[in-house]
Amino acid sequence: MKSNIFYYLSLLLALGSILAGCKAPPPPSDIKQNLLTAVVKGDVPAARAALEQGADIESRNDSERTGLTLSALKGQIEMVDLFLEKGANIESKDGAGMTPLLWACFGGNVKVTERLLAKGADIYAKDASGGTVLTWAKDHPKMVALLQKAGAK
Repeated sequence: MKSNIFYYLSLLLALGSILAGCKAPPPPSDIKQNLLTAVVKGDVPAARAALEQGADIESRNDSERTGLTLSALKGQIEMVDLFLEKGANIESKDGAGMTPLLWACFGGNVKVTERLLAKGADIYAKDASGGTVLTWAKDHPKMVALLQKAGAK
C-alpha cells in the first residue's frame, strides 16, 4: 500500500511539472549516475549541475569510491576543487580503505595531493592493508619528495 502511495505521488509531481511547463526532476538514481559519469568524463559543469539537482556529494560507485576519490585518482584538480568547495568528506574510504589522498599518491597527481594536504587530508592515513601515502607514491619520485617534505614517514 505504501509503495502505491509513493508511485501515485511521483506521478502527480511529474504531471504538475509538465502542466507548469517544466521538466520533472530526474529520479535520485539518475542524479547519482549523472554525477559519477560527469566525474569519469572530467565534466565539471555537469558535476556541478548534478550536485545542484540534489545528487549526494558522497555518492559511490560499485567500488565504493566517491566523486572526490575518483577525481583525485584521475588528477582532475578542478573537479577536486568542486568537491572540496561543496563539502565532500576528504577522508572518505572506498572498499579497499583508500582515501582520496592515497589514490592521488598512487596516480602521481602532485597538484591534487598538494590541494588535499592544504585542505587537511590526513598524511598518515592507511588503507585496509596498512599501506601509507609513501607506499602508494613509491613509483613517483616527485610525489615521494613532496610527501616527505610534508612529514610523511
